Amino acid sequence: MTDILNRRQVLAGTVVAAAVAMVAEAAHRPSLEERIGAYRNALAAYEAALTLHGDDVYDLPEWTEFERAERAVIDYRCTTLEEVRTKVATVLGSPGGLLDTVKHCTRDGESELARLLRSMVA
Repeated sequence: MTDILNRRQVLAGTVVAAAVAMVAEAAHRPSLEERIGAYRNALAAYEAALTLHGDDVYDLPEWTEFERAERAVIDYRCTTLEEVRTKVATVLGSPGGLLDTVKHCTRDGESELARLLRSMVA
């Protein structure tokens, strides 16, 4: 009987810990506007790096941050129609960045376009 109670207590503790972690993550999730702001900052830094270093920037931190910021915008799960509109306007307004990525790139075997579309309906 003691073993059963201990297992139940451990399982209950694990479930509670997972729930607390999910709530904490949701509370600290950057908004779409924050992600777009970070993307624009990263794009500016990346463009400055291109000016300084030419096309050979893929091993620089500016490229890594730019790519991370793009993914953060693409992967953001929209919860309102206004967020969908904002996201679409941002992608269309960035022809050399987000729009190019969505049109031409894949990640882990999946197109960025599919990821973008899924993020707006799920």
